[in-house]
Amino acid sequence: MFKSKKQKHAYVIYDFDANSSSIEKFYNGLITTFLISKLVDRTFLINTDYKCSPASFYQPNLVNWNISADKYRHLKSLTHDLRSEYNFRKRFENFDFEKIYNTSVVRILSNMEYIVETRRHFKSFDSILFMHLLSDSDIIRLIINGLLKPAYSVSSAARNITSRSGERPLICFHAEIPAEKKYEDYRPVWNLLHNYAQNVTSRSPNVFLSINDSGLIEKAKLEFGSNVLSVYSSGMGIVENQGEFCNILFKEILLLEILKSCQTLIITDTIIGKYAAHLRNLSSNLFCFTGVSSIFRCQRDIMKSDLCWS
Repeated sequence: MFKSKKQKHAYVIYDFDANSSSIEKFYNGLITTFLISKLVDRTFLINTDYKCSPASFYQPNLVNWNISADKYRHLKSLTHDLRSEYNFRKRFENFDFEKIYNTSVVRILSNMEYIVETRRHFKSFDSILFMHLLSDSDIIRLIINGLLKPAYSVSSAARNITSRSGERPLICFHAEIPAEKKYEDYRPVWNLLHNYAQNVTSRSPNVFLSINDSGLIEKAKLEFGSNVLSVYSSGMGIVENQGEFCNILFKEILLLEILKSCQTLIITDTIIGKYAAHLRNLSSNLFCFTGVSSIFRCQRDIMKSDLCWS
């Protein structure tokens, strides 16, 4: 899926708003732009001119996209702004392929994921056959993992945390808990953690918690003691300066790398949790928590907007 004939000196460059590109928007636009590059059979690149962006914390994996867009600014270019659903449908359904083929550089501004719409495109079956053979989750996992490899600063920080578990299983729970929720709402989570700790495995597992509730953090420390590897709170919130923005991006990508490596993953309706569910190699031992209702075993393909607090 990463190989193509590619037109000579013809490029699709993925661009984004570096000042507000969350991990979700970055991944969404990345997926859409890569699929468009396959649709028109062009070399895929990512704009790396920004000093701080999600791309700053990754290296190329199977595709050499890490080339400054400045190098191609002397070539004839065309910009498509697909940052809204209306623009995408309007432009994509009436894509002027002839104009694209006569333009050296096609710059795509995107922050939304349009796998379903791309699959429906009349050229998709011939140009990107894997779209019709794989599930949405498989497509997301293969594209992101195939394009992006964490920078050394991210991978080494993730190893420093996960290596503390040694040979013991690593169970992860990630949640951004609304202020009105109470411990009783999360009793199924603790029951599940204890079930794994006491019954599922003969070895005491390590527990990685990423939650934004100080009361639950203290309770977890009391219940699991030294087996709690890390307690971590994420979320963009209010970002006051570029340095803080870079620090938050680093922490979000680090958290994602940790969650991807967990043998058991329990998530609520968070962007990081859902992408971790998509990107991890295993689809088993994946649990979704919907507030007071229940925890249920889930598959990657149901990581949709309907996974929400009840």
